[in-house]
Formats: sequence, C-alpha cells, structure tokens
Amino acid sequence: MSISRNNWRLFVATITILLFIALAWAMNSLWHENKINQQLDLLAKGEFIDKAELDLTSIEVLLSYAALQYKLQLYDQAVEAYSQAEPLANHQQLTQIYYNLGNIHLSQAIEFGQHVKVDRAVTMADVAKDYYRSTLV
Repeated sequence: MSISRNNWRLFVATITILLFIALAWAMNSLWHENKINQQLDLLAKGEFIDKAELDLTSIEVLLSYAALQYKLQLYDQAVEAYSQAEPLANHQQLTQIYYNLGNIHLSQAIEFGQHVKVDRAVTMADVAKDYYRSTLV
C-alpha cells in the first residue's frame, strides 16, 4: 500500500498544524501560570493591591488576596474574597477558607468586645464558631 504524494503532503501538513496548536496551547498555559506567579509575588509583599489588577479566576490568587486583606485588617474585603474562592476550592482549600473565615469573625468579635459592643461581639464569636465547626466536616 503506497500513499500518494498529495496524501502524504496533506498528512504532514495536518501533523504540523496539530503540533503548532499544541505549542500555542502550551505557551498560553505557561504565560497564564507566569502571570499568576507574578500576582502571587505581589500579594506576598504585603502591600495593598487593587483588586482590578488581579486574576480572580485563580483560586491561589483569591486565597492570597483574601489573606492579605485579613492581614491589612480589611475584614469585609477578605470575607468577600473567600466567598468568591469557595466555589472554586477543593476540599482541602475549603477547610482553609472556613478556618480563615472563623479567624476573621473571631478577630471582629474581639474588636467589638474591646469597644463595649458585647451583643455584636457574641454574634461574631458565634459565626466564628460555626466556621470552625465547618472545618471539622
């Protein structure tokens, strides 16, 4: 069985196109991972970063952004970021998210307690307790 010259050229052209597509896909993936790593490095510096500059489709970026907001005591933004990360997270990341949400609410409860807002402090402590319980499931 012999392959005609035209069929052989078509076969080689098809393989070449498929290789170029695979190379383009690999380069795009590498670029995206590099972009995420750059954003994670920025977040690791601990300085305020505008949310619009970040790729919030990445669970790693969302978790780092939320941790930075907690560190900067911007609790509402941290809760929002963790809430965005929740649907993207696997089981281990969910445990981390719930634990960190518990920490946020406990920190708020302590702040409210120091400012003589006892009812609010107790409410926040209850919410923190619920998040800590969620980590055990």
